[in-house]
Amino acid sequence: MTFPKHRVRRRTALVGAAAGVLLVVLTLAVVQRSGRPFGWDSALHAWCLDVRTPGLVRAARILTASATGVPAYVLAAVAGALGAGRRWWAGVLVAVGTIGAVQLLRLALATAIGRPRPPAMDWATTASGAAYPSGHSTTSAAVAVVVVVAVVLRWSSRAVRATVAVLALGWAAGVGLTRVYLGVHWPSDVLGGWLLIAALASIVAAARVGLGRRASHVTR
Repeated sequence: MTFPKHRVRRRTALVGAAAGVLLVVLTLAVVQRSGRPFGWDSALHAWCLDVRTPGLVRAARILTASATGVPAYVLAAVAGALGAGRRWWAGVLVAVGTIGAVQLLRLALATAIGRPRPPAMDWATTASGAAYPSGHSTTSAAVAVVVVVAVVLRWSSRAVRATVAVLALGWAAGVGLTRVYLGVHWPSDVLGGWLLIAALASIVAAARVGLGRRASHVTR
């Protein structure tokens, strides 16, 4: 079953608008509280401390390490190359550039807001910088979107697209959860990162559908 492009564009734009509104509301609430955690932040943080085990901490550290630095850029570059086909180098540049731009935007927001992290005594890994929005959560979500877009461009099989989307988005969700489990972020930090990428991805997707629709009208 396929939907008209104008309907896809409208729905995608609505998703982006909803994510954007939620991001603004959450950010304003964080700023209004001077970065202090919400009640649900503190409750989930305390629960994670209670259920920690050495094995899960080790697994969480491995997963969280895959979402930043070289691993994240390599994954994005591979996805960009696969999605671009013969012009693989252009795909690599776009994918890597996208992740870099997202990280700069996230860093600018985090620096401007300056939210403190949870108490350092609760950390089960190293961390630095302001907390909101979570860098690992934002980056992994952005990489997941790049991977999904690359698969959509490269393969027409719905089964392949669905499988890769589930794996990529599941990986990004897992990374976000590790940041809370390891005690270096409040849950709202992670939510902020996810909302940021949801808003950006939806807006870009809606714009792309709109441009494609205009191009089809011009060529007729």
